[in-house]
Amino acid sequence: MKLAVLYSGGKDSNYSLYIASKYHEISVLLNIIPKDNESYLYHYINNNLTELQAKALDIPIERFYINNNEEETLLESLKYLKEKYNIDGVVTGAIRSTYQGSRFQRICKRLNLWCFNPLWLKDEK
Repeated sequence: MKLAVLYSGGKDSNYSLYIASKYHEISVLLNIIPKDNESYLYHYINNNLTELQAKALDIPIERFYINNNEEETLLESLKYLKEKYNIDGVVTGAIRSTYQGSRFQRICKRLNLWCFNPLWLKDEK
């Protein structure tokens, strides 16, 4: 299965990428940058490093900036990646946030993409 990884460059997205890569083909990293640090949907503290990380991993990265609506940006970016990379699903680093998890699931369902959350409800230690 060909997957995109919702990628912030942090530990959760890197660990999710690692788990997914054991079983699936990682086609692209998706880096979404919010307008400000008030986003509940996206973490972006390491965005300045994501291009270097992608290069080291030898995985293409696509970067999108949020327009006005975080969910619409995710929907449009995944439509683009589905067309360009022929992805079957999306990997997220969501752990416990139902705010994140429900939105990622709903958007993936709209696009007929599998949403893989390998860290969901795992012990964070």
